[in-house]
Amino acid sequence: MDLEAFRSAVNGFLSELAADRAELRAALPVGEDDDLYELGLVDSIDLIRLLNFVEKLTDREIELEDHDFGSFYTIRGLYCVVQAVTAPDTLQA
Repeated sequence: MDLEAFRSAVNGFLSELAADRAELRAALPVGEDDDLYELGLVDSIDLIRLLNFVEKLTDREIELEDHDFGSFYTIRGLYCVVQAVTAPDTLQA
């Protein structure tokens, strides 16, 4: 999945989160380097939901302690985290 497809999928998820909050919908869509916390699109609970969505989307498990927490604030940061995680089907036995 390239960055643009990833950004589109994450924006779709963020749209669902902001569905009942008009002030958040105004911030959508977000760009690759927009800070999701600064925009008020995610809080700590929403970040966990977002990470769960990204794990399902990419079929990769993200270990929080393995990454700089700042990586989770932007779509580009999340994408880089996903790219750094080995997909389950590429693990060697």
